[in-house]
Amino acid sequence: MGIESRDYIRESSAPRDPLFPWALPVALLVVWLVVAISGSHFDNFEVLKLAELSREGIMRGQLWRWFTYGFVHFDFIHLLFNCLGIFLLGRHVCTMYGDRFAFKAWFWGCVGGGMVWSLFYVLAGREGSAIGASAGVCCLAVGWCLHHYFRPVTVILYFFPVTMTGRNWLLTFLGLDLIFMMVYELSPHAGDGVAHTAHVGGMMAGFALFAGKLDPWHASQIPILKPFLTLNKLLAGRRGPQAHPGPVRPSDNRLETPRGVPSQAEIDRILDKINDKGFGSLSKAERATLARVPRR
Repeated sequence: MGIESRDYIRESSAPRDPLFPWALPVALLVVWLVVAISGSHFDNFEVLKLAELSREGIMRGQLWRWFTYGFVHFDFIHLLFNCLGIFLLGRHVCTMYGDRFAFKAWFWGCVGGGMVWSLFYVLAGREGSAIGASAGVCCLAVGWCLHHYFRPVTVILYFFPVTMTGRNWLLTFLGLDLIFMMVYELSPHAGDGVAHTAHVGGMMAGFALFAGKLDPWHASQIPILKPFLTLNKLLAGRRGPQAHPGPVRPSDNRLETPRGVPSQAEIDRILDKINDKGFGSLSKAERATLARVPRR
């Protein structure tokens, strides 16, 4: 995202709140109300079956189910927790990459989750269905964890503060879903009512999407992103030769281009400082550096 897209760089004095963290939960609430109202005249479960992710539907070629299942929920508690995740994680993603990319991440997280769920259930020949926006929430969670990969972050869990780096939060989320997937979905035992395969698929989509959004040096230091970075390079090669700067080492953060324009790494460092501590925390030299960044 270009520097001119940041809310605190725009000339307008009135900051604009992110739209995605509010708009999507409202849309999901409207869908849930429509389904609930329809259920008084038409079997509620039949309404859900029109959009749910199901092995039978995918086998019939109804691929729209890969994303429509993300818009419907079984009950209000199910909806509430997903909307809370969208609001909290979506605000962060919007701050870093904008509303459009935040929706893109949630949408492709749902699609990735739907594809992985379908692959498993079709190949395994297992019956089942899935609904809910949690695969998209998992995609947003990956973006949050990758951005704070090396930083300790405190999260309140059941009224207790827990502090871990983004790396450890990521390993915790992914590890738990993989364990529950093996226990409840890869075994013949009864499931726990959660589509863990869809969660893992949403995370895979998150790795693929956010690998291309992180600073090159930052992304190169995260082992789990290496196959996704390689894939991105292969896809970029097929689109033709493009100028792509290599990873910038931390020692080069303050270097400038031959034309006097600050390096992208230095710009990102200053923007991260604004995001963490506010614009008033910048030194005169850092403000002068931002002033030399060309507006596009």
